[in-house]
Formats: sequence, C-alpha cells, structure tokens
Amino acid sequence: MKKEFEDFLFNFTTDDDLDGSPRELSDREAELLNPLLTNVSEQDLLDYISTIGERFFNGFFFFNSCFDKIDLTNKEKFLQFTWIMFADQADDTKTEGYHAWMGQFDPLCGEEADHKYAKWFREGIIRFEFEKYEEQHILVPLEYTFQYLWWKNIEHFLDELCEFQTKDFILIFLKQLGKKLDKDKQLSMPSEMNNFQISEAFQTWAGDDLKQFDEEEMDWHNCE
Repeated sequence: MKKEFEDFLFNFTTDDDLDGSPRELSDREAELLNPLLTNVSEQDLLDYISTIGERFFNGFFFFNSCFDKIDLTNKEKFLQFTWIMFADQADDTKTEGYHAWMGQFDPLCGEEADHKYAKWFREGIIRFEFEKYEEQHILVPLEYTFQYLWWKNIEHFLDELCEFQTKDFILIFLKQLGKKLDKDKQLSMPSEMNNFQISEAFQTWAGDDLKQFDEEEMDWHNCE
C-alpha cells in the first residue's frame, strides 16, 4: 500500500477515542479518498490493521467524515471498509470489545429514511452486518437495526434486502423469517425466481401476518 494511503488511514485510528463526530477532510485527503478505495483491497486493509498494534479504527469517524465525498463506483468498497473498521474497534484485544453501536446508541436517530446517510448505512447493514451470523442466528441483527425503525416497514426492508444481497442469502434469510410466523402452509420459493420474485412469493405466503413484523416486538434471537 502506498505510504500516502497508509497515512490517510492512520488518521482514522485511535488508541482510546470512540467519538465518531465527523471532521472536514483536508483538500489532499479529499483527493486521496476515492483513489484509495479504488486501489486498496480488503486484504490490504486487513494487513494494515495488523501493523498498527493496539491502535484501532473508529468506523463511525471514517463513515461520518467521508460518506458525502464518495464516488458511487466506490460506495460498496467504502461500506465494506467501514464494516472492517467496526470489527477492528470491537476487537477485545484492543478495546472492551463492544459492538460499534448495539446497546449504546442509535446511529440513525433523527435521520430521514430517504436521506443519503441513512440509505447508505442501511445498505452497509444488509451487505456486511448480517454476514457475521450463522444461519440459525441470521435474524439477530434485526434486533438492533430493523427494531430501531430504520426502514419504513417490513416491505421496505425486504426491497432493500433484494437489492443488496445474493439470492442464496435471501433464501436462507426468508426461511428463517418465515419461522417467526405461525403458518400451516409450507413456504415455497423456487430457486429459478429472481430476488424480487422470491420476496413477492414470501409476502404472498405471509399475507396479513407480515404486519406482525411492524406491529410487534419480536424475539430475533429465537429462530426455532
């Protein structure tokens, strides 16, 4: 990795500060940001993390300072890097091991659902937060995301799930979500369907019971 990229990244590390308030990037930092995302790989970032000792990345500091300067072509890489940084700050060999926001604060409090900040953060959730969980626990992140009303309703969530996740993931996710509904009829979602057809089939199968996800507090830990 170029020394200039390493120096840029170092500015978003700390040894004790979890304040995620944004700062204004310098002109040179703004110039470097998108080339960094284009040229630095996930493994490059992980390798860099291994060199900074007890320092750790502050994911919200990075996200909040940079999100409005990202080219759309680099959006997914930017979100991936943010979630790698969240994982680094939750490393219990460096910090107390707390999740970046769960049980601490609501990072989208006061944000309109259609605002760029909220939309990009939700995309990061769908792409990178759920993948940390095994199939039987795949719904757990809904407790500290969907339960906070970050989506307008369950249909809104499912639309974004279909937009940002793979078909294999969606089939697994909806299988577990369906277990939350007391239905006698088996759920059928042929694999030849596309993502949105699968979601439509699920919503048709769920019928009015789908409203339970908007109206009731669910135990997202129990997928039996």
